[in-house]
Amino acid sequence: MNQRTLARKGLVGTAVCLLWLTGSAVSAQTVSWTIDTTTKGDWRTAPNGGYGTCGYLIPHPDQRIRIPELTVGPDFESQAPGQYTYNDPTNARCGGAASIGDPGCSINHCSGGQLFSTNVLDWRVNTTHGNTGLFNAFAYHLCEPADGSCPVPAGTAPGIDTQQWFARAGASQWNPCTNTFYNGTWDSDLASNDPLNVELDSFPGGDARIAYYFVDGDSICRTQSWTLYIDNVSKATGTITDFAQGKYLVFDVAGLSTASTHNVRLELSRVADACSGTPGSTYISGFNSHVSSVFIDGTTVCAPPPPDNPGTGTPGYWINHPEAWPVDSITIGGVTYTKAQAIALMALPVKKDKTLTMFPALVSAKLNVIIGNDSSCISSVIASADAWMAEYPVSSGVLGSSPEWRVGDPLYQQLDWYNNGLLCAPHRD
Repeated sequence: MNQRTLARKGLVGTAVCLLWLTGSAVSAQTVSWTIDTTTKGDWRTAPNGGYGTCGYLIPHPDQRIRIPELTVGPDFESQAPGQYTYNDPTNARCGGAASIGDPGCSINHCSGGQLFSTNVLDWRVNTTHGNTGLFNAFAYHLCEPADGSCPVPAGTAPGIDTQQWFARAGASQWNPCTNTFYNGTWDSDLASNDPLNVELDSFPGGDARIAYYFVDGDSICRTQSWTLYIDNVSKATGTITDFAQGKYLVFDVAGLSTASTHNVRLELSRVADACSGTPGSTYISGFNSHVSSVFIDGTTVCAPPPPDNPGTGTPGYWINHPEAWPVDSITIGGVTYTKAQAIALMALPVKKDKTLTMFPALVSAKLNVIIGNDSSCISSVIASADAWMAEYPVSSGVLGSSPEWRVGDPLYQQLDWYNNGLLCAPHRD
């Protein structure tokens, strides 16, 4: 996999490990990482065609399941398509093999993509590594009023209840299983400092991008240390903090042997008193850890699907066809707008303010990518234009003769060409 240059805010690190193979050949296995603070909850809009083209695993939006700490095994089993089971001897509905597929025991996640839907991967979320031991992971629903996702329906199955937290605008995750934006997190035990593991077993060889999403309640600031293990060998370590607005920890893994499958495990531990917070946030006490989803791209067995290329639309098309919008909100320059707000801004006369030229072009390009058009020629331009809009917000009065527009104009021109079907995607019929 080529090293990606991600035009987004964040931290970047690289770890290199040499794997000695039979004979004199040496294969370099590299792991590089970045923290993506730009994409937020709509993982379909991430650079390079979005996250999860190969597979995604997301906590269920509606249910919170607490599993008692019991020494049982296996602690977690995947069941294709898109189910999992846990063994709880105290619950007749969820005890042993008879519970596999029981909807009362398999309802709190959404999964899809080739690796998950065809059961290529085994996976588990647990508080100890291995097939036996303690397992205590919760699925919380975080609720954003603008999504229309409140109130949360009450749980009815044994051992299941709900909890609603408020997520910041734009941080709610797109959930294909419900066709809307929700949030959910896996949480480790509230009462102990057990690390939380997200484990992917039978992971194919080749090159892969693995992105883990983190989100928290609106008033919470949390810091976690993380370690990525491949075949039980530590490959990269770091921390992630203050993710109430949504952050992805993204790993680009190159050089995984294709002669066998692998075990990929992210271990998370709460780090106390290391979070400065953001305006309006407060530090939460306690020691538990959160992770909110995992997305996989690449590997030798899962080539990304070719773009559908349904055709691009110009700003005029998107202004006049609100029913065609694939999303109800869109984030431009770090600010999330509802569909109605975005359309109103797109329709404003430009006059002398060039931010009103850039805004509709960038909104249209993002929508054209979301509906499935090829983004290979425009993803970096979209990221740069997004950064430009963050620095010069809409209606901030950038003049056409200004140095600021000399930077923005070339980006606008490419967005306009893309929206008119003159680059890597055709114009709509």
